[in-house]
Amino acid sequence: MIAKAKPNLSTKTLANYHNLYKRLKEVIGNKDVSSLDNKDIIDKVNEVKGKADKPATPAIKSNLLSLAMTIKQELKLNVDSIKQAIKNTHKEVKSYTAEKNVDLKTALPSLKALTSYTNNLFAEEKWKPYIMNWLMMEMGVRNKDLMLEFGDAKTEINPDKNYLIVNKNSVKYIRGDYKTKDTYGDQKKTITNKKFITAVKNAMETEGDGKYLLSLGGNREIAETSLNKFVSKHTLDNMGQSKIFKVVIDARPKKKEALAATRGTALGTVAEHYDIKFKDEVGKVAKESKEETSAPIVKKKFKKIPNPNTTNTIRPISQPDLSDYNF
Repeated sequence: MIAKAKPNLSTKTLANYHNLYKRLKEVIGNKDVSSLDNKDIIDKVNEVKGKADKPATPAIKSNLLSLAMTIKQELKLNVDSIKQAIKNTHKEVKSYTAEKNVDLKTALPSLKALTSYTNNLFAEEKWKPYIMNWLMMEMGVRNKDLMLEFGDAKTEINPDKNYLIVNKNSVKYIRGDYKTKDTYGDQKKTITNKKFITAVKNAMETEGDGKYLLSLGGNREIAETSLNKFVSKHTLDNMGQSKIFKVVIDARPKKKEALAATRGTALGTVAEHYDIKFKDEVGKVAKESKEETSAPIVKKKFKKIPNPNTTNTIRPISQPDLSDYNF
């Protein structure tokens, strides 16, 4: 049903939906979503437990409710109360994220540590891990953006794939397959960093394995379902792309807009989900918001980044964001 409702979803996202559906069925007692009233579904989702028998995060609740709503919408059933419940969880997500960011401020490594780790990869001639980390740090890309092929001027470009195309004094990074392509269109960036060019050229010359960046050896590209685990193991302390992006956003606030554009993400989304200095609705950082305050609610407006390649697209509320969750 999900594949029919959302035909453009990737294999990995469909797998995440499948796992999420299994969890939703457990939550509602293995009954059919269509057989339950909206209130019953909402009540059961609100009782969901997470790790260590603690309440599930607002994001997980939002995803469960969103999936239930998608199913009911496909069956032409009323979803008004579920839609309102999802809006309520979105508010909880913002507060939860802000609270978590307080802890991340001290837990995350510094940009200096990330840079040192990446430079060491270059010094040790670990070309592919270096390329992965460089792209995540300098361009803020997601895991899927790293599923790419190496090529040169003679390479025939498939518009639905990603490439690093080597020229004499530059590398062109082409992305035709990434999470938000439908909104932001194809992305092309010419990279002139000398160390990066050197790494790409050397990676391409790897004997018997110079075709893919994310390779199991013998020119065998990894499966998309293994993407998060594969990329994370090549990052500092297995921190993964999401935390790397948070470190970079925190250390380079003036580059926030540029990184949002290259990542293919709304500036407001970057601020709310990746900026560990993100302020909650009362205009205080999460740590301060725990204290009593009578300050009026301040709603911060974020500048919208125009997309030159496509018309404006509004993401439907029924599509949960599963990119950073494993169910």
